[in-house]
Formats: sequence, C-alpha cells, structure tokens
Amino acid sequence: MSTTPRGGGGRPFQSKLEPHFDLIAQLRRDRKTWAEIAVELERRGTKCTPQGVCVFLKRRRRRRYALGMEPEGYAMTPAAATPPPTKVASSAPASVLTRFESLVDEAEITTRQQQKKKSVTVIRPRPGTPL
Repeated sequence: MSTTPRGGGGRPFQSKLEPHFDLIAQLRRDRKTWAEIAVELERRGTKCTPQGVCVFLKRRRRRRYALGMEPEGYAMTPAAATPPPTKVASSAPASVLTRFESLVDEAEITTRQQQKKKSVTVIRPRPGTPL
C-alpha cells in the first residue's frame, strides 16, 4: 500500500481542447452546433464528442486563465465583470414607475383569484358499485 496521498503528484490536467478554445468560441459565435464543432475539431486532428465540446466551453468560459496569470489587457467575461444589479434606476419618471407597480400588483391579484377558483372534482362511487 502506498503512503503518498491520492493524486498528489504530476502535472495538472489540461484538456486536449484547450489549444482550440478560440476556434470553438468563434464557431459558436457563428452559430455552429456542437456536433458541427466536434466534426471540425476531428478534421483538425482532435477527436471529441459534441457533449465534450459543450462541457469544455462552458467550464473554460468561467475561468480561462489561472488566477493572476491573465495576459495583459485581458477582459473578464461580461457576467463576471458586470456589477450585481441594483434597484430600478431613478432616471425614469415617477409616474411611469407608479404605473408599472400598479400593473404588477393588479396582475398578482388576478393570478391569486384565478388560483383560488380552481377546484378539484371529487368523484365518490356509490356503495355497492364495482370499481
């Protein structure tokens, strides 16, 4: 039995699709399907499945580079770069916001009333009738 911890040594894993990241991203921007991208990569010598390409791109878009290793001028992904949303901007006139809020309130009330009206029909068999 070995005394070294499990997975303790060696180089970190790097996907065989990593060199093709820019190509995959460009093909997705061109609206190619995952299957079409997998065929293109296979044509270039890298065999993979459409699902593998999808999972790779999803994972790599979250974090392309190790922390602190981004090249100079690298822009973060829009989801990570944008601040969290705040309340409705005050640049809209108060009358518009008031009208919008009243429409939302009216829709909520109508929805509640419709949900209350829904009833369940219970069918009770008469005694002695076969089921």
